[in-house]
Order: sequence, then structure tokens, then C-alpha cells
Amino acid sequence: MEEMHSGRFADKTEQAGYEQRFAQLTEAIRSAPSPSAIMGSLQKGLLDVYEVEMASVFLVDAVKQQLVSWIVLPGTVLHKIRVPIDKTSIVGHAAATRSAVAVNNAYDREELGRIDAQLQFDSFWDAKAGSRTRQVLAVPILFERSLMGVIQLMNRCDGADFTPGDVRRITDLAEILGTTFHKLQRPA
Repeated sequence: MEEMHSGRFADKTEQAGYEQRFAQLTEAIRSAPSPSAIMGSLQKGLLDVYEVEMASVFLVDAVKQQLVSWIVLPGTVLHKIRVPIDKTSIVGHAAATRSAVAVNNAYDREELGRIDAQLQFDSFWDAKAGSRTRQVLAVPILFERSLMGVIQLMNRCDGADFTPGDVRRITDLAEILGTTFHKLQRPA
């Protein structure tokens, strides 16, 4: 557990606090009776557990081959955001490649180009929300290799870049969400 959470916590007390918040969040997710209840749990805990200013959770619309936002934090839900599952956006890239995407400066076209020549950042949503996205970490929600959605974290509260430890921590949550969403989709 020590290695898994290295690089983010100043001491063992901070790490223990994270682990306690993470355990509470995952218990709420695992015991949720529906996807809506899961989203309610995420809305209450995601910013606190991961110490970020903003977060989004997208689920797959398999018919339209798009990601659809379920929650956008903090505050109220913006209009449903629909994003194609392709390499042109950060969450779309995470979905299309089924891998984490970490960006230190969302407005840096060179940095985005080093990840993928097609990758762009759409500042429209920053303008609409009255915020400014700096760092972005997007991780696919998978069950086995089936894409269920994407979690996107934005702007660490301390202003630092996302670390490999952050990627592992949000990937842990994405795995739990994938398994839970899969269980809820199965017929009783």
C-alpha cells in the first residue's frame, strides 16, 4: 500500500486519511442499488477523496458511440455533455485507447500533441462553467475490456501536476465502478 500511494502524501496521517475516505466512497458505491445511487455517492465524495477542484463522470452511450456526462462537479450539473469516443478530446482519448491520459496544462497544444496529434482541449466548457482547467487526468471505467465510461479529474487543489500515484488511485476507483456497473446491468 505504501508504494501505491507514494508521491502525494506528506506523511502517513495524510495517507491514512485518504485511505479512510476512499474506503467510505467505495463502500457507498458497492452497496448502491442503481447507477443513479452510485452517481450520488460520487457527487458527495469524489472531490474530497481525490483533492481536486473539478471532476466529471461519463458513461458510454453504446448506440451513439459517445460518452455522456452524468455528473460534473462542483456545483450543479451542466447540460449533458456528449463526447465522441475518439482521440480528439481528453476523455474521448481515454475511452478510445482504454488507457489513462494525464495532461499538465490543458491549454498547451504542444503537450497535447505529444500525447496524440489529434488531441485537443475544448475551452467552451471552461467558459460555460466560469472555470479554468489546468491539469486533467482521465481514466477509463472498464469491466474486463468492455468500456463502461470515463472518470475525469481536473485541477489538483495544491496546483501540482498529477502523479503516477494519482493515476493508480483513480484507476482503483475506475475498476470498482466498472465491476459495480456491470453487476447492476446483469438481469436479476
